[in-house]
Amino acid sequence: MKIVFFGSPDFSVPSLVRLDNNNEIDIELVVTQPPRKKGRGQKLSSTPVGQKAKELDLDLLEIPDINSEEIKEQLEAIKADYFVVVAFGQIFTQEVLDIPKKAPINLHASLLPRYRGASPIHQAIINGDNKTGVTTMLISRELDQGDMLLQEELIIKDSDTVGKLHDKLAEIGADLLVKTLLEMEAGKIEPESQDDSLANYAPQLNKKDGLIDFDQPSHDVFNFIRGNNPWPGAYTFYQGKKLKVWKSEIVETDNNSTPGEIISVDLNRGLIVSTANGAINLAKVQLPGSKRMSARDFICGYQPEKGEILGK
Repeated sequence: MKIVFFGSPDFSVPSLVRLDNNNEIDIELVVTQPPRKKGRGQKLSSTPVGQKAKELDLDLLEIPDINSEEIKEQLEAIKADYFVVVAFGQIFTQEVLDIPKKAPINLHASLLPRYRGASPIHQAIINGDNKTGVTTMLISRELDQGDMLLQEELIIKDSDTVGKLHDKLAEIGADLLVKTLLEMEAGKIEPESQDDSLANYAPQLNKKDGLIDFDQPSHDVFNFIRGNNPWPGAYTFYQGKKLKVWKSEIVETDNNSTPGEIISVDLNRGLIVSTANGAINLAKVQLPGSKRMSARDFICGYQPEKGEILGK
């Protein structure tokens, strides 16, 4: 079967590789976002998908507008059976979605209809879900509302961060995508419409969304911190400076302290902060201009005091 692959970030790369490795699938073209300036030198750099496509010697288009007339003509000339989309980053017009002979297919990092939108991995962890997964679906003009094809579940561990879960879902999603194409081609899949009554939305996050609310229960704070790692990064304020929190541990304790108050400064136990129903150890933190450090190193270097209030 002939496909055109659309993708851009790291999440898309395992899918591209797995599809390229399958003898029954021919990738006629890879389409990705245009190169952007990165790093201190501000050099133009291709997306992760663009870089991998070059490594695999695949035909590549790096374009800002998938819906331009010129691009539509190129896509029509390929006569692809399927368009395969994995975190591409541009919205398709219906005219473009109608180009493939059989179907446009998308991989989404949640168990739809749960967590439609841009941040499904973050929200699954922040909300304390015990499982998530990936879904392949037909692409519709409405955001993540197309008919579902296949799903694969994955247990969320307490040790999972967004970064770790992202990588796991990228891998199982790649396998599911190949399986979906092969079973679609064999006529083994009956598309299933989504139940809109079960749907919720995972909006795009920005840096400000990482602010920790210590007025929440300890477990919610714990989930919030790992649900913002590595991006946008959970943070609070210490003596007016932004303090990023990369790792935390729930501390079982009874206290009546103000949420956000440092209730213990101990080289062995850590930096213990009060929450709505207990406390949490800020096990790994980072101040502006410094490296990530353990609670022990932070205590030794900055001498925080019991009774100080974080978040101000």
